[in-house]
Amino acid sequence: MENRAVETFDSPAAIDWQLQVTPYAPPAANQWGPDMFGPGFSAYTLPLADDGEGDSPVATLVRHEPFSDPHMHHQPDKTRFVVLSLHGWNDYFLNPGMARSYARLGGAFYALDLRRYGRSLRPEQIPFWCTRLETYDEEIDASLEIIRRAHPQLPVLMLGHSTGGLIACLWAHHHPGQLAGLILNSPWLELQTTPQFRSVSTPVIHRLAQATPHAVIIPTQVANDLGPVEGDSFFKLYDGWDQSKEGPLPEGANPADPYYSGWQTNWDWKWRKLPNIQAGWASAILTGHQHVRRGLNIDCPLLVLTSKHSHLTLTYGDLPERDKDTVIDVRRTRARANELGQCITQLRIADAVHDIYISRPSVRNQVVAQVDHWLASYTAIDFTPASEPEASRPANFTERLIANWQALINPAS
Repeated sequence: MENRAVETFDSPAAIDWQLQVTPYAPPAANQWGPDMFGPGFSAYTLPLADDGEGDSPVATLVRHEPFSDPHMHHQPDKTRFVVLSLHGWNDYFLNPGMARSYARLGGAFYALDLRRYGRSLRPEQIPFWCTRLETYDEEIDASLEIIRRAHPQLPVLMLGHSTGGLIACLWAHHHPGQLAGLILNSPWLELQTTPQFRSVSTPVIHRLAQATPHAVIIPTQVANDLGPVEGDSFFKLYDGWDQSKEGPLPEGANPADPYYSGWQTNWDWKWRKLPNIQAGWASAILTGHQHVRRGLNIDCPLLVLTSKHSHLTLTYGDLPERDKDTVIDVRRTRARANELGQCITQLRIADAVHDIYISRPSVRNQVVAQVDHWLASYTAIDFTPASEPEASRPANFTERLIANWQALINPAS
């Protein structure tokens, strides 16, 4: 780890989180084409093997190209690592500012829209459907093959949000030696219910999934009564700041920031009214949670980011919850995260929402700085300035780590 200046990322020009969304037309198979975020982003359609549904599944890899991104105001001196981002359930890659934040740190950023999600969802398909989380290994492996061809010498990290965090954990556990680090953004590692209910319901759901995978266990109406519904506090976060209900923008707020102007969400890809919850999908999630409960052996450093507080309730208010996680139980998540591997850093982020990267600007800036520090402290990524002579560089990760701690203890050295 290098003795380098600590950045706060709190100046308005440090990272531009603005969005410019255009209509999306999927590129032809195995080709790069324009992405919905316009210049600076491109998309690649990955054809996938039939997984039993007969609906011609595809996945979509999105690539950030910082040197052609008009909103990338600070170009990195060199590319030092690669990050592959996995979204959550009822979600897709919708945050170009997150890509810019990793590019600002020296990362080549890629995001994967999994089969039947977002850019990969086709009209004849059941949204978000799968019966085994390991099925996603196909598109993850295909994406990493493309990434490693483009960046053969660079360390690769994975970034997983919510269900994507669960998928990333299972993939990393089954693929030792492949990742230089794993960053988890509010990972869904445990069911939001009592252990007693879970122990009773889980075997019933597994048996039903084996017999009738498409059996509806929670109908749409019940799912929306039990969770976020149209117009509630969760989805209103994506709509921006409603001055008629929330009052004037806070002093110093940038009205162009999506936190205030809205994230220009595609509601055909992120459903405000939740779909039927079917047995096959629920069984896949519960099986993933069971693996986590038994303990995983992820061999790379992990950074687990969660909000400091959860607010789980059946009666959401009319205003957005702008400072809590309203989806997962963060205390249970943190407890489960301790069983993921050997080198685990957990950060409780005050005032963060479930997707930490759509929290208020000050929270996002704090997270970028914390990720920057973690990358330099716990991964083997080389952050030596590009202009620094080779002879002055510590030879390996251990020497870099020692050099950094010496600098912290004795800043004058």
